[in-house]
Amino acid sequence: IMFAFNAQGDTFTLTKLFALSTFVNLVLDPLLIFGWYGFPELGIAGAAIATVISQLVFITIAIYTLSRPTRNIRFRFRNLTLRLDSVKRVMAIGVPAALTQLINPVGTAALTYLSGYAFNEPGAIAFSLGFRIEFFAYLPAVGFGFGAMAMIGQSIGAENLDRAKQVLSLALRYASGIALALGVLAMFFAHHIIGIFTDDAVVTGYALWYIRIVALSYAFLAVMMVEASAFQALGKSWPGFWILFLRFIAIALPLGYVLTQVFGMPIQAMWGAIAAGNVTAAIVGYVWIQHKLKHFSFKEVEETTHVAVHT
Repeated sequence: IMFAFNAQGDTFTLTKLFALSTFVNLVLDPLLIFGWYGFPELGIAGAAIATVISQLVFITIAIYTLSRPTRNIRFRFRNLTLRLDSVKRVMAIGVPAALTQLINPVGTAALTYLSGYAFNEPGAIAFSLGFRIEFFAYLPAVGFGFGAMAMIGQSIGAENLDRAKQVLSLALRYASGIALALGVLAMFFAHHIIGIFTDDAVVTGYALWYIRIVALSYAFLAVMMVEASAFQALGKSWPGFWILFLRFIAIALPLGYVLTQVFGMPIQAMWGAIAAGNVTAAIVGYVWIQHKLKHFSFKEVEETTHVAVHT
């Protein structure tokens, strides 16, 4: 549903739907958790039920909106039939794209474990705090990535390679610029932000170093997200997977382990490994996507997308 809206360039409707879903969840949570105004007191189960209901509201309204005849991509229940050729095409793009999304939580969990393993509970908590702050830089990057994906895909469909390159360039500049600005703000207000969550001296020290070292690499994190989306717009999902694989599995985790466990370096080395993963993966991805666009062939796209368009 998200990509059906994004492919049409309609991100505003999607934003309103997410806002509505969040509001429904926000209202239902206290009602179902604490049993206010005659509702049953369900505790933590109430939070789960509220989440499911909010998602159901989102999906119901979204499908209704996509069913309108004015939509370029229109949802019809009668189209829910099995077309094997189309399924193969979707799987060819969808499986590596899904694995790309999977790498983020897996990599984050592994870094949390390594931080805790090397620096005990304060290290794991500090990483979790730093990552939560980093998430605010991650979200705009995802937004620009979705926008770039839709517009690059539309440009490729119109066989306008120059416009696709311009879209990529603008998305990279805006995403990295906003992420860099957020990173600088995080550095300036790091102590105040962390103070909201903890007053533990060790955790605070570790988390401050995380922001001081990693925050300036937020721009590279944003670049990675846009690059992965751009590859998907070209019908190539595996490069995005390998870019994030390089970030987590090839650089941040092994480098962090070697620096802290083999050479016995302090936690700053762990945070440096994370920043190095962001920078290296972004640079490799940039070189890769530029090479792909330089040697791009519309004939290849027509051959790979013919079945999906035909069906």
